[in-house]
Amino acid sequence: MTDALAAEEPWWEPGTRHGYHALTFGYLVGEVIRLLLEAYYEPQFSDRSHGFRPERGCHTALSEVATRWPGTTWFIEADIADCFGSLDHEIMLSTLAGDIHNGRFLRLLRNMLQAGYLDDWVWHETLSGAPQGGVASPILSNIYLHRLDRYVETVLIPEYTRGTSRAPNPDYQDVEKQLVRPRRRGDRPTVRALRTQRRNLPSKEPGDPGFRRLRYGRYGHDDLLGVTGPKAEAAQIRVRLGKCLSADTRPHQPGHTPKPRRATQRRSPGLQPRPPRSLRTRCRACRRRAATRPFCGCLIAVRAQRWCSATFSQRSSIPWGKKRAAARPWAKSR
Repeated sequence: MTDALAAEEPWWEPGTRHGYHALTFGYLVGEVIRLLLEAYYEPQFSDRSHGFRPERGCHTALSEVATRWPGTTWFIEADIADCFGSLDHEIMLSTLAGDIHNGRFLRLLRNMLQAGYLDDWVWHETLSGAPQGGVASPILSNIYLHRLDRYVETVLIPEYTRGTSRAPNPDYQDVEKQLVRPRRRGDRPTVRALRTQRRNLPSKEPGDPGFRRLRYGRYGHDDLLGVTGPKAEAAQIRVRLGKCLSADTRPHQPGHTPKPRRATQRRSPGLQPRPPRSLRTRCRACRRRAATRPFCGCLIAVRAQRWCSATFSQRSSIPWGKKRAAARPWAKSR
């Protein structure tokens, strides 16, 4: 594998779609990035997202629509054109920086996204998008579009969801009342005709103004919304969803602004920060500029500092020679 990586040459596949492809070494690094991002973001993704996720796919999306979307009257389909090629790098990196506080990992992602591509052996800068065919591109697109899922789940769905159940249909109840007497008399032809009429009527009121439902599902860059309500509300939801997709999406949730981390100097628990230069004095022992009073680091032992400070406080009564010998008890007399 090492020989194959060393002998590999960059390549570019011409086509109508604008994109750049990763090399074998890029696939290896991209797989590691994908594993790390998937372990962190997979528990945070919405249950309504089915694309490029473990144990999810087209069948789970279709089964959810078939079993959990009954009574839907209008469908809104949204297809994000050129999803992988139009991802904004700054928004993508700022979204990751809000959750991942590792400068080296973020720098690696930035270099991967802005690696560029070769066209006729000429390097071109990559201004947006993720590598076409890269193993980390699907997870990056899910992270990018997770903000859309949160917007639909926290804003649109609560706003367009009302009521617990539909009101009963008056026509259906009238047919139910008409079936009582023919059943008692044993009039089978009348009962059969009324049952056929009842079978063609809904038991609940389809246009109940007090009942609304909005359902949402996403597979990759294909979004599907189901509206239970009038066409006017479906048109409003379509316009609001289009504005959310076309506008510059926010890299973070509303009201959350991550604070930049400052590089702090590591200090031992027992050391205090150095005071400003205006508050420093000269050491009594060596006359050098000291950070603390009354001695600098010339007296190493703390016990010696305490003993020396008690000795120097009586310097008016002790001669300088004895004072110096007292300050250096470990020095041998010659």
